[in-house]
Amino acid sequence: IIRAKGDLYLLDEIFAVGDKHFRPKGIEAFKKLTNSGKTIILASHDLSIVEKYCDRVILIEEGQIKQINSPKNTVKEYKNKY
Repeated sequence: IIRAKGDLYLLDEIFAVGDKHFRPKGIEAFKKLTNSGKTIILASHDLSIVEKYCDRVILIEEGQIKQINSPKNTVKEYKNKY
């Protein structure tokens, strides 16, 4: 799925596209990158994916960083506010 080679990857809603066969392939590619020590910036509105696969989360509101924290704490804050 990911053919580019690099140390930093920016993935935008990667798990929100494709069919039922694509999602497992995307998750596997994501895991391979994280397990190999690559830095991944994942932009997503899928809170379950954020909680499951991220180790730090940035909450941005109106272009301003509101919080950088653990997935659990940031998702909780997001759900309480929105």
